[in-house]
Amino acid sequence: MLAKRIYVFFLILTLYTRVSHAQVDQVDLEKKLQQQLHDTAYVNALNELAILAFSAHPEKTLTYAATAKKIADSLRYDKGVADSYFASSLISKLKGNYNDELDFHLRSLKIYQSLNNLNRIARTYDAMGALYTQEADFQSAREVHMKAIELFKKTNDRLGLASSLRRIGNIELDTRNFGTALQYYRQALENERTMNNEQGIANCLNNIGVVYFELKKYDSALVYHNESLAIMTRINFVSRLPAAYHNISRVYLGKGRPDEALPFAEKGLPIALRIGSRPAQRESYKLHSDIYQKKGDYTEAYRYLLLYNALKDSIINQENNLHFAQRQSIYKVQEKEQEIELLKKDQQLARFTQQVTITGLVFFISIGGYVIYLQWKRIREKKKSYELVQQHGEFVHQVNEELKANLEEIEAKNKEISEMASHLQQVNSTKDKLFSVISHDLKNPIHSLQGLLSLLTADAISKEEFLQFSAKLKEGVGHFEFTLHNLLQWAQSQMQGIETNPQRVTLHALVDSTLKFLAKIAADKNILLYNEVMPHAHVLADKDQLDLVIRNLVTNAIKFTKSGGKVTISCTNATDHLAVISVVDTGIGMNQETVDKLFKKNVHFRTAGTRGEHGSGLGLMLCHEMAVRNQGKLWVESKPDQGTTFFIELPLA
Repeated sequence: MLAKRIYVFFLILTLYTRVSHAQVDQVDLEKKLQQQLHDTAYVNALNELAILAFSAHPEKTLTYAATAKKIADSLRYDKGVADSYFASSLISKLKGNYNDELDFHLRSLKIYQSLNNLNRIARTYDAMGALYTQEADFQSAREVHMKAIELFKKTNDRLGLASSLRRIGNIELDTRNFGTALQYYRQALENERTMNNEQGIANCLNNIGVVYFELKKYDSALVYHNESLAIMTRINFVSRLPAAYHNISRVYLGKGRPDEALPFAEKGLPIALRIGSRPAQRESYKLHSDIYQKKGDYTEAYRYLLLYNALKDSIINQENNLHFAQRQSIYKVQEKEQEIELLKKDQQLARFTQQVTITGLVFFISIGGYVIYLQWKRIREKKKSYELVQQHGEFVHQVNEELKANLEEIEAKNKEISEMASHLQQVNSTKDKLFSVISHDLKNPIHSLQGLLSLLTADAISKEEFLQFSAKLKEGVGHFEFTLHNLLQWAQSQMQGIETNPQRVTLHALVDSTLKFLAKIAADKNILLYNEVMPHAHVLADKDQLDLVIRNLVTNAIKFTKSGGKVTISCTNATDHLAVISVVDTGIGMNQETVDKLFKKNVHFRTAGTRGEHGSGLGLMLCHEMAVRNQGKLWVESKPDQGTTFFIELPLA
């Protein structure tokens, strides 16, 4: 066994030498490793190979990690399983599969915590911090990095400490605190050079170059980027080479020299494609588009912009930010549940203490009774002994009452903790919905406006062409304003900040105002709008909230009605006290399964309109909440290809 472990040690040491100096053949190492017994030392060697191969041959990493996981499972070797999860997370990060990366980190962290492996816990926290930074969750990123730094110091891991310092520098860079970012990068660089870690040195030099680029100190940026590229090329640091080439290309583009920028961009893209790094491919397409735009080659610029947008949308769909936020929330809730479990154990200890106390009291009372009995036997004073026993009985009753009160208090606190955990889940769910909408819907109109203004500034289009786009742009900005208004109203209602002020509302005038507001959108789709509400119809409701409900429903009807259709708004009296407003369209309709999901709070979905129109998915949820706030209700009737009718029931005024 000792000889075998020594062999594995020298095998790993040989691989380190190969990564640094390219002196050992990879295939030969794999054949040697296959000759070893499948034990824990073999699993450890596979996991080390997976991590070491990542920089030069990332395609090998997943194979090594999967093999290690399979053998570790058969051996019930928990640390080996956790290490394989960590290695697999590197590939998920490379390919931009951030949900899978977070899942691997949470799985490995749970195992490392059960083993109390402080160094591995710190390493996982460090990687999670980088992921949170990628998702712009800087608060969570700082929290886990500070935990990692504390553990790295405790385990005297200088390489790990340097990694966390560099990644905190990334947070400062992303939040544009360039001076602070430089301080962290230089601290990390000092540690990396002390440990002679060339990969870490190359990363730090590259990041310092990015800071100088942001400060528009292009010559200084080139010095650091060129030094970083030289190291990466020498050690065959393939997974980071695309970023190195792209950063140098950006510097030349910033200096107004697109012809010198293009060769570096063209070197980075093939490597990104070969190693399957979707984030690097996305950045390369955007960089190519910017370079060709600067060169005045708008055909190529537009081609690469299409590639960039296609890959960006693919990554956004794959990332599924809502799912990512849910996983992160589950992790935080699990931490809270662990705290609650500790409280429950404290409660169990308290109950045990109570039982011991009661047993002790019963024992001493029994002894007292026996003494009283002996005294009674001795002095024959039945009355006195009876009174003494009575006194002890009252004492036992008093103690029991106090213990009962303590137990009720503990149960009340346990219920309070459970309610707190439930509230936390609701808050996290609300935050997830907000982040999901903000991360996609609200950015597209702004990006369109920025792109059009950039083309106008670069004289890529004339002012006449700009005016042709302005109507579409105005429509997009109007959609942005409407979506933002819905979002703010919904968020305010979720946070109990909205007030409902019922008043007498003339329904015909309110509907007429809404239809005029939406007339242009309807006309663009050749859809007719009809106001069949009687002039004398009045309801009791908050005017602004009712306007928001009707506007959302009519907008929804236009969205799902084809050209040549119509939307009709009418009102009837359901009873002497209630009015029913109906919004009827001749659109594409819905099946019953879709109808059943419309107003469920725990179901959030979006459907494109007849012309591919997008929405936030909040409109109908907001309409339902506003109807309930106004002592009313909202329901829908629909069949596929037979149109849809939304009904709003409100009190008559």
